[in-house]
Amino acid sequence: MNPLSSVWTFLKTRKKLWLMPSVVMILLLGGAYLLVKGISVGSFNYTRF
Repeated sequence: MNPLSSVWTFLKTRKKLWLMPSVVMILLLGGAYLLVKGISVGSFNYTRF
């Protein structure tokens, strides 16, 4: 069983659908972290100062 489908099943059966925005934000932030992880962001910070 897929981890996302198991989370969805848990939220649906326990009637905790109000937690869904938190789950979505965690997934979005995790995806953004994985995208930015390979890019050197620190060098851009030094050019501002």
